[in-house]
Amino acid sequence: MRILLASAACLLALSCGETPPSELPLASPKNPSFSPLPTLPGASQSAGSSGLPNPQLAPLAADKRAPCDIAATERTKAAELLAKGRAYRALRLIARADTKCPAGASTSWSVRLKALDQIGRNDEAIALAKEILASPSADPAAVNAARTVSQKTPNSPAAADTLVAAAVAASARGDADARLQFDRALVQIERETNTKPAVWLDTRTPRRPLALSRDGSLALLSHGTTASLASARDLFATHLFDHASPVTAGAFSSDGKRLATADAEAVVVWDTAAGKHLFRLVWSGEKPHAVTFAPDGKRLLVAGGHHFDATLRVWNAETGDSVEAFTIANAGTGSSAAVSRDGKLAAVGTDRGVIELWSLGPPKRVAELAKKDSFLEEVSGLTFSPKGDRVAAVFENGTVSIWETAKGKQLHTSPGERGFDEPKAIAFTADGARLVASGRTGFQGVVREWDMTSFAVVQNRPMPAHAAAFSEDLRAALCTDGDAVSLVDPTSGSVIVATPPKLPRVEHIVFGPPRTLLVALNDENALRVFSPEGARYFTASGDYGPVAVSLDGRLVARSLYRSVALWDVPSGRLIQTFPELAESPDSLAFGWSGDHLRASSERFDELAVFFSNVARPSWSRPFYQKIAGGARSFQLSRFGRYAAFEDRKRVTVLDLWNGVTRELEDGGKGSIDGTELSPDGRTLFVSRGRELSRFATETLARIGSSAALPCSSWGMTSSFDGSRLLVDCASSSTTKIVFSDTEGAAISSINLGQERERTLDIAPHGDLIAAGYEGGRVKLIRFSDGALLGTLTAWPRGEAALVEAPDGRAAVFGKDTAELTKWMRCRLGSRAYPFEVCADAVLDLDLLAELFAP
Repeated sequence: MRILLASAACLLALSCGETPPSELPLASPKNPSFSPLPTLPGASQSAGSSGLPNPQLAPLAADKRAPCDIAATERTKAAELLAKGRAYRALRLIARADTKCPAGASTSWSVRLKALDQIGRNDEAIALAKEILASPSADPAAVNAARTVSQKTPNSPAAADTLVAAAVAASARGDADARLQFDRALVQIERETNTKPAVWLDTRTPRRPLALSRDGSLALLSHGTTASLASARDLFATHLFDHASPVTAGAFSSDGKRLATADAEAVVVWDTAAGKHLFRLVWSGEKPHAVTFAPDGKRLLVAGGHHFDATLRVWNAETGDSVEAFTIANAGTGSSAAVSRDGKLAAVGTDRGVIELWSLGPPKRVAELAKKDSFLEEVSGLTFSPKGDRVAAVFENGTVSIWETAKGKQLHTSPGERGFDEPKAIAFTADGARLVASGRTGFQGVVREWDMTSFAVVQNRPMPAHAAAFSEDLRAALCTDGDAVSLVDPTSGSVIVATPPKLPRVEHIVFGPPRTLLVALNDENALRVFSPEGARYFTASGDYGPVAVSLDGRLVARSLYRSVALWDVPSGRLIQTFPELAESPDSLAFGWSGDHLRASSERFDELAVFFSNVARPSWSRPFYQKIAGGARSFQLSRFGRYAAFEDRKRVTVLDLWNGVTRELEDGGKGSIDGTELSPDGRTLFVSRGRELSRFATETLARIGSSAALPCSSWGMTSSFDGSRLLVDCASSSTTKIVFSDTEGAAISSINLGQERERTLDIAPHGDLIAAGYEGGRVKLIRFSDGALLGTLTAWPRGEAALVEAPDGRAAVFGKDTAELTKWMRCRLGSRAYPFEVCADAVLDLDLLAELFAP
């Protein structure tokens, strides 16, 4: 280790020779009168501590009344809700009150009985009525209501879907009893599905269009491991089908009554009307890649393969029994399949460009249409002409080929060319006179038509998005532009209906005192601030980068393109935009007192750190530090005193207050995998493989001995005082976060599945972790046991946010919630309904405060 001294007075001062006044309270040797704040309860002082104070966090305001007094207030509110027709919400409030004060449960018997009776939960109402009549202490109002209810018999209400339709119609008319009708519908859905409601918001995950029904009325989309069946009229999900792995293919039967979905392990057949699982098709050693029904709907064809052999399996679509199977050896795996309209011929294509024609029942190879050595790419789509005398294929490179089925003779091939990339859907017109295929050019879609007499291209129409499937009459195409899914008229290119774009990913998360969480979303000009009181929204023009929050939580700064914007958190007001810098800042940090800001940027082999007073924004002459060409993982400590980066062999730490540079060599112990500065700047963590070491940042003196990590670290995140550490372990299939103390002993862990989080932070109180993901999602996880507490989702347009708990409760915040709730669905089992159906059953406005509670 070597120490390089520089003149601190000229490094970060507003003018050379002048020490920034805001730094004086922080350098206690220069300011003996400075009195540090009290430390956090239970916070440990690291060896070699710089003497920085820990903040004293303000606790959340708590209701100091006795539990039974709080419960009495809730019971009074429940009566008011029932009078307004909110029976379901009244019942939830009574249940909460009874939990807090069981002794007072009888005082709300009358309200509870009326609510149960109103929404049709007759069995529960009759049981409660008997309890009331048997109690000598029941009040007269409850007794009278119980006598009336006890004479009722359990009824058989209409089917759930009928009740939902009536409730939706009543809501559209503005009927006063619409809410009550929704509650009754929900009771019947719960009876039919034997499940509790939960929220479904499909815009949080990338949506992939898979199939369109023959008449164009139904659409199938995949959302990772869930497939959604939607009405093509509005693309709202009506049924949700869960798989063990991502859904990659799907197809409708000709009459639209059955649906097949495929993942990496199996094919599942569903009843589309009821959303009912019929059977699961599994066979050993093969992965299904494409599915299609025979025109009569009685057979299901699955193209897949194992290693280098392609297979086409035929199943009975009514019973799930295997009918026949044939193999194409050394041809790659099956990627596409089609059946002629008379059901006598099947074509199968592979990912190596091989296409074979087979007769069905018994299976017999008719012709090899495209050979493995033809240098064609994966077969993206296959289709037969209406008469079955021709078969056409489209390849991944844009090549389109046509053969006659009688002798397997190639009639035409159109080589791939620019402007027709990644074709997906292919179909003949009803008269067989033209062939239509979809592709894309740049970010736009394109539909191309060939005349089947001259084989000339006769149409080349632009589309707003890339079509993945056509309806049989070619009047509708299911398309995607990567963000949204739309139904488009291919003849005109006009959009019939479209979903909102997928939500942007979370790039930065920063906790700020007392208990706030700032979320920076990519691809939009917005910051979200979540706190126990709700969610707030900040916006300004420009491309966004890192985020910083002041210690008191009142100021938030974010890097723009070659500048920094500063907001006042309580009011949401944009205070100012700082003067332009030569480069966009890579890191930001407020000083301890919050009245100055540091920004750093890396350019080529040089690091520049700038200083500015918040009240008088003007960047100082920067402090420059030469860095090695392989330097990586640069980090600025939370309050801007230290900066650190590493190049596999050494860690360099900059003391920006005193102008001191220190280097920590690897000492021949192996390459450095990662570094982490604790937010208070006291501790530097260094990982090498599964070994964790700690150093005092001020002196780089080792703290204790090295500890063994439970895994090789992908990344690390430290708690505010350095007493806890997140170790992000990555594997090929799952992401695992291990919560560890700084001695390297694992406290708890959570498996986050296949999805990689983008950013992590630990709340100042140390027992709450936030992980940011694609789709605007932030998961809140308890440090002590790794339990998932809830998920926050920020809506990209307007001020709106969704908060969800694992138990199904949810809360919606913001001024512009109408568009958000429009795309929220009420999920019960495999069914999906308008959110109005279960709004009262799941909404809990206290949820956000509960998630941020200590």
